Amino acid sequence: NAPSPAAGTPPAAPKPATPPPAARDAPLALATEAQMMRALADALGISVEELLQLKEAKWMGKKELAQHAYAIARLIAQSQALWYLDLDGTGVDDAGVQLVAPALEQNTTLKELYLENNQLSDGAGVAFATALEQN
Repeated sequence: NAPSPAAGTPPAAPKPATPPPAARDAPLALATEAQMMRALADALGISVEELLQLKEAKWMGKKELAQHAYAIARLIAQSQALWYLDLDGTGVDDAGVQLVAPALEQNTTLKELYLENNQLSDGAGVAFATALEQN
């Protein structure tokens, strides 16, 4: 038996049924990815279509890109054109590397990736080495 509500307190309304996590999160995940790609494209002043067709991304020193690590990772994973990516001095950190490194396993076109002048630990190097062994 559930305890009765305190005098003067209305009973709580029943909770609505919650869909299973896969059904609940899948559309949100897709929308979020699209929104993140749009935000990256907006930060670069180009369209998402142009972003996905890039062959060379010379983004050296663009500190605002550090907040777009997820979208950069998705770009690396999805692109069939990108062969050069310069993230030198963009503020990418270890958390960003944990997103970007696995994307390298899916990409077969990227030949040059520059990450100098970012605050990366030895763990970031290990994450990249592991990903590149899989590629």
